[in-house]
Order: sequence, then C-alpha cells, then structure tokens
Amino acid sequence: MNYLISISWHILPIFTIEQVLEKIEKYDKTHKIAGIEIASKDFETMKKAALHSLGCKVNSYETEAMTQLLKKAGYEIVSFQDQADVYIINTCSVTNMADRKSRQMLHKAKKQNPNAVVVATGCYVQTATEKVAQDLSIDLVVGNNRKKDIVEILNEYYAEKEAGEQVKEEYVIDINHTDEYEDLEISTVTEHTRAHLKIQDGCNNFCSYCII
Repeated sequence: MNYLISISWHILPIFTIEQVLEKIEKYDKTHKIAGIEIASKDFETMKKAALHSLGCKVNSYETEAMTQLLKKAGYEIVSFQDQADVYIINTCSVTNMADRKSRQMLHKAKKQNPNAVVVATGCYVQTATEKVAQDLSIDLVVGNNRKKDIVEILNEYYAEKEAGEQVKEEYVIDINHTDEYEDLEISTVTEHTRAHLKIQDGCNNFCSYCII
C-alpha cells in the first residue's frame, strides 16, 4: 500500500513515523488528520488494461484513442499477452475470417484471466449483436458510437458489480439509422511512424458484397 501525503503548512502537528503509519492503517481513502491530508493510493491494485485491434486503420486509431483515455483514467496498459484486469478487443467483421478471429481473441482474453472484464467493441459487435449477447466470454458490449465513453462504462460496470449486479451490459445502437460522428482524439502515436486522422465513421455506400 502506497500513500501520497500532502501537508497543510498552516497547521503542522508533529507526529512520529509510527503515529503516522498507525493513522494510515485506519484510513483507506482520503482523510484529513489535524492539518495533514492523507490520500491513499494502492498502486498494487491499480487496474491493468490490454487492448487488441483487428481490421482497418480506423480501428487502430480508435484503439489508440481508447488506450489514451484509459491511461488518463489511471489504468496501466499492458501487452495483450500479459495478465490484465480488462481486455478490450476492437473487432472486425468485413469477412467470415474476421468474425472468427474476433471471436478467437475474445475467448483467448477470458481464458487468460477468467476474472477479467472482457469488452467487445467494433464492427463484429454491430453485425452480430445477438451472438455477442449470448457469448459467455464477453462481459461488456460497446457499440461503435460509445468507444469514447469506455472509462465511464467500465466505472459503471465495476460499481454495479460491487452492488451485486451481474447482468451483461450492452451499449449498442443501430448505426445504420444515425449520422452521429464519434469524436475520438489522440495526442500521441506510440507504435507507428505515421499518424492516422479519422474523418468519417462507416461508409455512405451500400455495396452488396460488403457487410459493413
């Protein structure tokens, strides 16, 4: 357990180290003790998140954006091969093979850590909503218009879990009947020498051979 201690200089009682540690043990959240504000922060239990992107460059861009949102919220980003508390798979559905790879990655995540929260997002979620809803490997279903809210969705999930509610949550709408643009921004590029700029969600054409 690690603690951040900020001192209010206008009131400064003298405590021995033993006294401070004794008081810290009694407080696991932010408290004020005679002018000393003790904010506890358990770095050992900081949640770890792993993300994996399948498919197009838009997915890569949006996965990078979600990564930065999670970092800003205090998550530690780890490799998808590592143990994580949250696995987010940004799926693809342009072909049957893409569907299969998406399912494989979702199942792999749950197998790596059965206690982890597995989040399915991306085009496979939009095109196979019923299958995704029945997949026991998936804990959260996030549609293509809600990726920007990934931190809030996870916070809500954990709050409901602590309250004893174990219902799979789905955040999906029919994107074929909306022209909403999901504004996701990235400030840095970590794994590429070229940066992507997202200008459109989906496609305005309805080609017969394309499931998207």
